[in-house]
Amino acid sequence: MPATPAMHSLQSRVDSFKKTKRVKRYPSKKTSTQAASVKWPHPASYKANANTLAEAGFFFSPSWDDRDCVACFLCGKELSDWDAQDDPFAIHYEKCADVCGWAVVRCGLVEDMDEDGNFMFVNKARIPTNKAIEEARLKTFGEDWWPHDEEANHGANSRKMAQACFVYTPQSAGDDTVTCLYCNLSLGGWDKEDDPIHEHRKRATKSGDTCPFFSFFSQPGPPTKLGRSESTRGKKGTATSQKQTRGHSRTRSRKEERVEKVEKKEMEEKQKVEPKPQPAPAVSPDPPMVVVGDEVPNRTSPAPIPSTPVTTPPIPPPTPISPTPVPTIPAPAAVAETPPPVPASNPNPDTPMVVEDNVFYNPPVPILPPSSEVLTAEEKELSVEQWIRREISLSYDKLLADGQRQIHLFKERSAEIRRRIDEL
Repeated sequence: MPATPAMHSLQSRVDSFKKTKRVKRYPSKKTSTQAASVKWPHPASYKANANTLAEAGFFFSPSWDDRDCVACFLCGKELSDWDAQDDPFAIHYEKCADVCGWAVVRCGLVEDMDEDGNFMFVNKARIPTNKAIEEARLKTFGEDWWPHDEEANHGANSRKMAQACFVYTPQSAGDDTVTCLYCNLSLGGWDKEDDPIHEHRKRATKSGDTCPFFSFFSQPGPPTKLGRSESTRGKKGTATSQKQTRGHSRTRSRKEERVEKVEKKEMEEKQKVEPKPQPAPAVSPDPPMVVVGDEVPNRTSPAPIPSTPVTTPPIPPPTPISPTPVPTIPAPAAVAETPPPVPASNPNPDTPMVVEDNVFYNPPVPILPPSSEVLTAEEKELSVEQWIRREISLSYDKLLADGQRQIHLFKERSAEIRRRIDEL
């Protein structure tokens, strides 16, 4: 099926599913001509409903044998026999990515985003500045659909629009509205002196969000200066109802690397076991930095976008694990005058630090005063087995409480770091 310019606008495609279509069965040797009125047969609960199919580029085009047949306005691909879980975006992209510009730039967006809707561009062949993606955007302007291609040397011709990351999304016949699918910016009312890249950058910056396209646009090298001509008519902004959380591919990757370093450093601090209980060393005066966002580029030239560093508060050191008391077997000694307590000697300062994962160790045993001087009357009545059981129970409870406190602190810090990152 050839391209259908009349179905280029999204609203026209949506309306096609609300209308009754007349289909015919052509005669053969055994049958005569028959006709029937057909409506879209599937409920709105299907993934392939009027809105999703229209957004994926399809309009309702039934036939006698295929009552739920749809066709793409750009490549003419016809599909039918829809099931409840069929995804029109995935199917269109899978079947037509080699020939259909709309399938590549719109239906393939899912390939560029993570589960939260942030652009990641894992597949480098799909970054916005890639030539193949630019050619796919150019296809959305059709052979002779874009009105400004008729005028020579027009500053907003279809090629420059595709280079500026716009696709053609007319609202009606002859309309010149274009849209960036990465930041949802829509502009129309183009004049001959307008520069699409300059207008895209200016409007995206004014909205407060940096379009992911410009994160890649500035990478190859210093770009040439762009003209500063302004439209005498201005631009008519087209609001979009689609709400998505957008990220910045390059910026987000840096952010994740920094966060991973912070988390890795925190895990290493928790795994380090020191030979003697003492306060943890002070945190380095230079805390790790999480880079977020891009500065607003200069309006006269799309210079490379620098990053603004934002520091996070230092991560609190983990609480040292208290040494487990070593049980002492009570001895039947006479109670004598209690001498002043003997201070515990420091462990050997040269004791090596254990840094391996999942290592069990015995802390140094402090020097204790004679058992007869520190035991109560009740403790002196305990047998060796009762004493050992009692000490094990006390040690277990203490270690369990310390471990739970460590876990609680770690979760609080992780939640705080994640909250700060989300706010940025």
